[in-house]
Amino acid sequence: MSENDLSSLALLASLSLHESELHGLVSGMIVRTPNGDEEAIARLVDRMRPGLCDRHALEQFSKVVFDDLIDPDCAYRLLLPTDEEELSSRVTGLRLWLLGFLEAVRPLAERKLSGPQADFFHEFHADLEQVADMEDVDDSDEDDLEEIEEALSSILEFLRIGVLNMFEIVKDEDI
Repeated sequence: MSENDLSSLALLASLSLHESELHGLVSGMIVRTPNGDEEAIARLVDRMRPGLCDRHALEQFSKVVFDDLIDPDCAYRLLLPTDEEELSSRVTGLRLWLLGFLEAVRPLAERKLSGPQADFFHEFHADLEQVADMEDVDDSDEDDLEEIEEALSSILEFLRIGVLNMFEIVKDEDI
């Protein structure tokens, strides 16, 4: 599914939540409950954000995100503002995505997984918290803009691969 289609589904699912926050929240719920179906994920998200989402559209959105996470070609991408938008908007979108994702996986982090990959999970979770605390970006400083763009691109790929790994770790834990 294209990013525009996923973005459209996010808008149908919730007019109240930023699409990046919704995607982070749904992604985190799927990581947290990798054997759940789209109805279960939608119920969990609705409990966290009562009344802010259309259940049917949220189920469709959850199914697409789940399908992206299990895609053998690693189709999963974070739903964030596009590269054409200002850097500050993309950083805000990333923070919102992280807010939703971290809230959803917090019970796993508190529970302290014990399997062979638990260290990765906990280290990656700590890294996510650090990224969420990054400073605002000044779009007017042209000299640093290219360097910041490259750093953001690296962070996004790090997060994408990390989320895929977290999903596999939790799925293999049989929680």
